[in-house]
Amino acid sequence: MGLILLQIGGSLIKLVYFSREVHSTEPGGRLNFQNFETDRIDDCVEFMKHLRDKQLTLNGSEPGQLCVMATGGGAYKFYDKIRDALGVDVLREDEMECLMIGKADPNYSIHRLSITAG
Repeated sequence: MGLILLQIGGSLIKLVYFSREVHSTEPGGRLNFQNFETDRIDDCVEFMKHLRDKQLTLNGSEPGQLCVMATGGGAYKFYDKIRDALGVDVLREDEMECLMIGKADPNYSIHRLSITAG
C-alpha cells in the first residue's frame, strides 16, 4: 500500500510519503519529506503521480491501494485536482485534530502503517 500525506497551506505544501527498499522483505521502510510552493500545485501533483506509478511498478499494487490524506485549506481547494489526477479519493482530515493526536501519542497507526518515535 502506498501512503502520501499532505499539509496544503496558503504558501507551502508539505508532502510526506512512505517508501521501502526495492528488494526488501523486511517490514518497515522510510518516511520521505518534500516541499512545494502552493502556487506550484501542478508540480506537486506530477510528483504524486510519479510516486503512484513507482508504487505500481515496484509492488504490483492496484491504483486503489494508494492512500492520500490531506490537511489544511488546500485539502479542500485542490481536492478535485488531486483526486482526478491520481484516480483515488483524498481523505481530508482536520489539521488541529491530527496535530493533537500526534502530540498526545507519538506511537500511532495510520491505515496499517505503524509510526514509532524513537
